[in-house]
Amino acid sequence: MKNIYLFLVILLLAGFSQVASAQNISNEGSDFWIPFPTHDPSAGDLANMNIFVTCKTTSEVTVSCGTYTETKPIPANAIVTFSVPRAVSYISNTEGNVTLTNRGIHAVVTTGKPSVALYAHIYAGARSAASLILPKEALGQKYY
Repeated sequence: MKNIYLFLVILLLAGFSQVASAQNISNEGSDFWIPFPTHDPSAGDLANMNIFVTCKTTSEVTVSCGTYTETKPIPANAIVTFSVPRAVSYISNTEGNVTLTNRGIHAVVTTGKPSVALYAHIYAGARSAASLILPKEALGQKYY
């Protein structure tokens, strides 16, 4: 009798393993949007932002915001820095609850190139903030 129960349990588990699936969300992607939000420094210095891009295999990324556009090759297992100009991307406290155009930083992998991972770093004076940026594919929603 024990053998029958054991056989049924194994059969049941085998049946579930065929249809079971897990999430496949990664921080690697090909389309990213990054804001440059208010960052009040303690020493009165103006905040700046760098975008860091890395990948497992050689790729190419274009970062743009407003009038700024820059394309760089991304070597495998290396970090490439994009310094986004503050003048075209920074969102100040006074611009809250206002529709802003061309202020979002958009990073796109060149068509046909491998996915990349993206990090953002805001710094000024004695303050610093960093973020792992998730790709549009990982969020599963539309950007507005």
